[in-house]
Amino acid sequence: FSITLSGFNWIPEAHLFSALVKWLAIPIVLFISIITTLAICLFGIIKERLTPLERAIFFGTFAVAEWFIGRVFMGFNYGSLAYAAAYIPTLRFVASIGGTFLVTFMVVFGNAAIAEALRFLFQTKKRDFALLIPLSVFVIILSASFAYQHIFPATRTTASSSISVAVIQDQTRKESEAFGTVVQDSFQFPLLEKRVKEALTSHPDIIIYPFSPWIGTLANKLDNSGFTKDVIGMDYDIFGKWLNAHVPPETILVTWDTHLEKGEYFGQIDFWKGGALVDSYKKVTLFPFMDYTPQWSQRLGVYSLPYDGTAGTSTTPVFIGNAIIGNLVCSEIALPESAQENG
Repeated sequence: FSITLSGFNWIPEAHLFSALVKWLAIPIVLFISIITTLAICLFGIIKERLTPLERAIFFGTFAVAEWFIGRVFMGFNYGSLAYAAAYIPTLRFVASIGGTFLVTFMVVFGNAAIAEALRFLFQTKKRDFALLIPLSVFVIILSASFAYQHIFPATRTTASSSISVAVIQDQTRKESEAFGTVVQDSFQFPLLEKRVKEALTSHPDIIIYPFSPWIGTLANKLDNSGFTKDVIGMDYDIFGKWLNAHVPPETILVTWDTHLEKGEYFGQIDFWKGGALVDSYKKVTLFPFMDYTPQWSQRLGVYSLPYDGTAGTSTTPVFIGNAIIGNLVCSEIALPESAQENG
């Protein structure tokens, strides 16, 4: 298990932090279990005073617990129920209105609505049609979302252009395969070379490899004589030669790297074309333990990284042809304000 910004192996000082992250699931599960238990007890006390719709809304407020966890972990939603809607576009769409927590509310509300409807079906005496109200509300919301997306699409007022994108997501976790190596000033990465070749069959404008192709940082020169560890893993000339050999000059390759510039480390999204770096975005909002080790943690001897990252200062988008690309790096996707600034 690892959380790094660049593809560094864990240094011995980071082993304690790695173990703490692994065990973090236990207090999270305990917290959610306690909140759920208290909610059920409270529900048992007040359920007779609530209408079916109010009961469904009551359980939907579980999203508040997720919001609290998200605040504690500075934006990350561990085990969010919203993930259940990841492959349901009609339900996922509500995230554009109220974020992931509204999606969580809808997931819980929808299940509670179905439960109320089942109660209606199994009533043997006089049926209470109010039990169907939550499901009716849920269906109306889903129908409105579907109609907005598919039946009444926004009218295009200006001519638009398009770009084709291929994304490489490989499942390998073996270090010998997951990263390339430099051998006699020549970069070799058989797995990525294979995937790039496969991606090129569809003639994309952009190929995105959302990882670092090498272990370590990118610098002007591959020279680790000033370090006690192999900090620098790649330089521009060596990677440029690899790009010229495997990526056509008209195709852009996007990678996620760490740059070493004048003694500072930056997490970046890099845009490569014609064997050279043509544009990049430096991560602006740093995340503790993933981009730097807080001072209080260092005093305790708990380190997560072999360095502290430096925040970028520009949110200027990248221009590829007629396309304008806003960038977010890793933990920035969990912060709505970052998306607004980089959009």
